[in-house]
Amino acid sequence: MNSMRRANWCFLLAVVSYIGGSLLLGRIARHVELPYFLSIMSGQILIALSLVISALIFKGKAFGVIRRERLGIVDILLIICIMFLCLPLVYFINAISMLFTENAMAGTMVEMMDMPYLLNLFMVAVSPAVVEELLCRGVLHHNYRTKNVLFGVILNSVIFGLLHLNINQMLYAMALGIIFSLVVEATGSIYSSMIMHFIMNSISVTLVELMKIIANVEIYAEELATTAVAAEGAATTTDMAAATEAAEAMVMEIPAGLSVILYVIGFLIAFASTTCAIALIFKLAKRRGHYEEFKAIFRIKKKAAVVDSGEDEKENVEGVVDKDVAEKRNFMYYVKDYAALVVAAGICITFMVLIML
Repeated sequence: MNSMRRANWCFLLAVVSYIGGSLLLGRIARHVELPYFLSIMSGQILIALSLVISALIFKGKAFGVIRRERLGIVDILLIICIMFLCLPLVYFINAISMLFTENAMAGTMVEMMDMPYLLNLFMVAVSPAVVEELLCRGVLHHNYRTKNVLFGVILNSVIFGLLHLNINQMLYAMALGIIFSLVVEATGSIYSSMIMHFIMNSISVTLVELMKIIANVEIYAEELATTAVAAEGAATTTDMAAATEAAEAMVMEIPAGLSVILYVIGFLIAFASTTCAIALIFKLAKRRGHYEEFKAIFRIKKKAAVVDSGEDEKENVEGVVDKDVAEKRNFMYYVKDYAALVVAAGICITFMVLIML
């Protein structure tokens, strides 16, 4: 079995495990109260289980191509800068998607309010950074790139978006998937995308922690104010109602014209910061000694010389397929290669449509 088929079967196994396991846990949760960590980490656990199954089925071949070059301190600092430069793009895409979808993280963030910061950090930032990156930028990207690097970058990014199983996260996850894949190509290391993924998710966890601190301060301030007013004998229901009405009156809807201006400004900021991020990725590639390989990704006309481990993938340096191999590449050949991918993508899309109804 060639690398394309292995990767697609790994994707299908991950989807079946993730969705099937989640539905099963949902039914169990109706009768038994599940532990908090299981409700948050169930997706990561199920995907990790699918990776173990894939490793056993393919005898580790799907994992053997993953690059794990060591990163230096300067490399890590550049990776961190790239991630923060990509944040305006993520927030802009999220703002656009919120016009026609709901915030998929809102419910999770509410649940996280009662949990310790380090526990939330492990469940929401560390585990996805390891498990999801091992699947998407590890197994999928590194097996797809044996066919074509740009093809691998785009396809694994689409899959990364689909695996989030909601429109809101899917759109910006696809954009992040492309950035993560390019950084992996620039560094030659999956650890780079793991670091970026961790930073992205840890921001949400940290914001929740800040909200908890602010909420506690506000509660404390409210208690002090109530005590002071009560001591003066001035606290009445009428006063509280008037204060509430005054606060509601201060909330004003943003005019449509101003909204358009804000979106344009957001787009310009996102474009500028993303351009800087891409420039840093090229700098990172040069520093890591992968500059020429990295530039070759964007040369569409010149196909990169890649040797696949599959028995029926034998291409020469110019990318010309041998005559005997070409005869094998009939309709059934492509069905075998892409059937698992199409089925897995179809399951993800069907699931997203059903939960939206």
